[in-house]
Amino acid sequence: IYANLWTTPMSMDTTMMMEILGHHKTVERYLEIFREEQGTVVPPGSAYEKHPGYLSTPALYKSIDWLCDNGAVLWVLCMHYLLSGDKGYINKFADCIVKSCEWIKTMRAKKGHKGYEGVLPPAVASDYTVEIQAVWAIGWNYKGLSAAVRVLKEINHPRAAEFEEEARLYKEAYIKALKDKCRKMPYWKDAKGKKRIFVPPSLAGGEEDERGVTRHAFYLDTGPLFNVFAGLMPATDPLMRDTLAWFREGPAHKYYRRDSNCWQVPVLDHEMSSCEPCYSWNVFFSWQMGDREKFIEGMYSVFAGSLSRKTWISCETRGGITGNVFSAPLAIYLARLAVIDDQIKQGELHLLRLVPLAWLKPNDKVTLEDMPTEYGPVSLRTKMSKDGKELVVSFGAKFRAEPERIILHIPPVQGLRKVTYN
Repeated sequence: IYANLWTTPMSMDTTMMMEILGHHKTVERYLEIFREEQGTVVPPGSAYEKHPGYLSTPALYKSIDWLCDNGAVLWVLCMHYLLSGDKGYINKFADCIVKSCEWIKTMRAKKGHKGYEGVLPPAVASDYTVEIQAVWAIGWNYKGLSAAVRVLKEINHPRAAEFEEEARLYKEAYIKALKDKCRKMPYWKDAKGKKRIFVPPSLAGGEEDERGVTRHAFYLDTGPLFNVFAGLMPATDPLMRDTLAWFREGPAHKYYRRDSNCWQVPVLDHEMSSCEPCYSWNVFFSWQMGDREKFIEGMYSVFAGSLSRKTWISCETRGGITGNVFSAPLAIYLARLAVIDDQIKQGELHLLRLVPLAWLKPNDKVTLEDMPTEYGPVSLRTKMSKDGKELVVSFGAKFRAEPERIILHIPPVQGLRKVTYN
């Protein structure tokens, strides 16, 4: 079945794994076809028409078109430049990036469709083929637009300010629409009897079976948890806290079975999706909040629970062995963020913020050489003394754009008395 292409998870594969591991030339080779085929496919929604800026799965490799594909590819196109700093590449791809931003701006301005105005109109957003105004599609396109703004500002593109304002208005319109929709949603009660809002997976479309959708695995994998990774809402927002509580401790846990299949009512099992491990977006809540215990639990769960211990093959869904790489990239990306983090705050580079203590045992070493970051390649080495009382940290960088601040976090190692930096 995977002879065809699912573009959004492919985008995660290229950025979270291949790009982070330094395979920039291979990524660029994969991206070329998206530039060549840009604007050749009609988006999967009745409110849309062909547009020269729309990025999608090339027709030859089509499986199911998702509206989020444009945003996911735009994100990859931008992250490739931000992580490689390749001037030749950006000279070739800048126009492609701008045209995709134009598509987002044009589609967001559409009126008269069956959804909230100021937000992308309803369309197919996943393998669930109903046309909806999905938070998943909205989130990916915002993620791509935000990355494009960073690229266009770095290269001093004349339209950078225009699209920065577009991103601001996009986020504002979405949050307003989501809060309005949430006022119409039912409440649920947690184990302590606290009322919590049932945050929807879409703003409009498919209302007749919306409650069925929330019992579907995609409610976790492509639902409102995605808002935090997308940058649309912080993990501290009450709606996001209610969403995370639903999956961590909601009533579905009473019926969850590990010996059942992946399509049961979704929950988080050891901080990993009960359906598709690669879509465990909750880990970005823990990452953003600095919740070391939950972050590391999620990271190790994806490493250990989505790869066969016997064949090392990555699985699409829990319990399956399908020979793809959907989930491995997330684990690799989280491991890198734990040690070298260029995403937690724009303009800052954080070192050892969430590093697992298991990597800092007495006499142990950690070595990361020329790890790509948005500021340029970074090398970081740590060595713990034999008695576990001193940590030696060596750091070097070849900055393309120097961060405003570099923050070294002191890991909470029991007995640690001294840290030597460079």
